[in-house]
Amino acid sequence: MQDIFELMEGRGLAGDMYGGINALFTGLAFAGLIMTLIVQMRELELQREELGAMKDELSGQRSQMELQNEFVKKQIFENTFFQMMRMHNEIVSKMDIRTVIGRDCFQEIFSEIKGDYTRKKRIGESCEVIYNRYQQDLGIYFEVCIVS
Repeated sequence: MQDIFELMEGRGLAGDMYGGINALFTGLAFAGLIMTLIVQMRELELQREELGAMKDELSGQRSQMELQNEFVKKQIFENTFFQMMRMHNEIVSKMDIRTVIGRDCFQEIFSEIKGDYTRKKRIGESCEVIYNRYQQDLGIYFEVCIVS
């Protein structure tokens, strides 16, 4: 039995001899763990900086998109407005009353309303009579002006 104790004691001494190496590897593993944490912290900080820069970039893009949207809305409005003006000019230029053509028709109609008004003393009746007389020309004019 003594041989077993001596044998175990010899093995224990051999194990203690490698215990220092074991402690060294444990310390190195712990140092590696600390280094890994430090590297991860730096990477997270860099990611935060990148996200901040990306956020600023997206904010800039958003403001550019809003400006473009406003510009497009303005262009659509102007395009619609000028199309309506062109259509209005076409309608006015195609008006004809007796020998009068285009914009001069309004002067002719105004003169008739004025003359009719002095006789009847009611502008509403005068306008209605004149409108009925020139409904073919004035109908399309007022229809486009009111609908638009």
